[in-house]
Amino acid sequence: MPDTAPCPSVVDASVVDAREHVPVHEPDVAHRSAEPTRLLNRNFLVVWIGQIISAFGGAIVRFAVPLYVLDVTGNVALFGALAAIAIVPVVVLGPIAGTVANRVNKRAIMVVTDALTAAVALGSIALLGRFSLTALAVALVAGLGAAGAFMSPAVSSAWPLIVPAKDLPRANGLGGMVATLASLLGPALGGVLFAQFGIVAILWVAGGALGLAALVELVVTIPDVKQDAVLGIGDAVRTIGRDTRSALRLITREKPALGKIAALGLVANLAVTSALNIGVPVLVTQVLELGMDRVGFLMSAMAVGGLVGGLLAGALGPHLTIGRLHWLMIGSDLPIVILGFVFLVGAPTSVTYVAMMVALALMSLGSALIGVPVMTFIQTHTPMTSLGMVGSFMGILFAVGPALGSLLFGWLWAGLYTTPGVILIGSPAILILIVLASRPMIKRLT
Repeated sequence: MPDTAPCPSVVDASVVDAREHVPVHEPDVAHRSAEPTRLLNRNFLVVWIGQIISAFGGAIVRFAVPLYVLDVTGNVALFGALAAIAIVPVVVLGPIAGTVANRVNKRAIMVVTDALTAAVALGSIALLGRFSLTALAVALVAGLGAAGAFMSPAVSSAWPLIVPAKDLPRANGLGGMVATLASLLGPALGGVLFAQFGIVAILWVAGGALGLAALVELVVTIPDVKQDAVLGIGDAVRTIGRDTRSALRLITREKPALGKIAALGLVANLAVTSALNIGVPVLVTQVLELGMDRVGFLMSAMAVGGLVGGLLAGALGPHLTIGRLHWLMIGSDLPIVILGFVFLVGAPTSVTYVAMMVALALMSLGSALIGVPVMTFIQTHTPMTSLGMVGSFMGILFAVGPALGSLLFGWLWAGLYTTPGVILIGSPAILILIVLASRPMIKRLT
């Protein structure tokens, strides 16, 4: 991503001085020149709407490109590998993205990232048929991963700057609802568009949505976090190293609870999320022998679950504490275990498909609730000067799970898709056992 304007060197009304000592539980209050008095203020709504459009556009492409490759080649292992490739730019660019999120205006990051991603999606239309399908798919997936590497820490570190401290859990609930709905409604529409019009239509829709998001984000005002100026390439490299070491020290030594939460998220994404990311299209198209549009309908059911979960998260807000995390995770995984038994007993196709719809909707509802205490805990236990880098590291860890799992489950589904109950029962059952073993640790976080 091209460099944007440096952080101001002179403090004015729009600049946040992040070098003051701040109590851990209310970092955002002391860092802002004028704290917002209500959650649904102009800046929050603009960022929120921009993220709906941006996440929606990105989700369409992320879903459609591997699906297109699966449809053309029938290669399940390649389908899983494409999902794993997305992690490479996240890991490689994570430290750079974290430093950028700490030191560059977050609006600029959002606008540039969405604009460039729109250009990549639209430019790919001209390249279809002229290059190897695999090479083009890899480039698209890697480009989306790079965009996410910069966007995620910028957005997560922006919330504490534009909403009141007391409303941060609700803001995270609404933000999580956006991510859930976009990531599920996007594939739902993507499945229908792919089945009816093909990959070109999807790229047009996604590119247009991302371009619109960039325009919407232009009007937001997000305070800067005052940091030391970065002068020259050498100083930039040293700054990235210094910020990286500081964030690692914070996660592993100063506030090890952050690292433990990240490790639990890594395991959850490895054990369950990646199993379903690869498994749902395989189960629908190769086990139940239904059309691609049925995958989209399942995504719609998950979107409904995510919407209900997001609304509940917004209503419950402060009651969704980190101490309840283990129960939320277990409740989210149990429907998948039950679904595994439905496959195991060989239920009729129609019954099995309905069971998939219900189980995935309930899991999506639980996931929306889980995100609130996790994100709020991270934001309220991380200094503002480090929040961008810590958010980037968390993003890396949460992305590593699905990426590694995609490789593993791409291989497992290829060999075990005739006995899907083994994977659907085994994966969440393992996670539930790990969560139960982690219960004392989670309780101590309160």
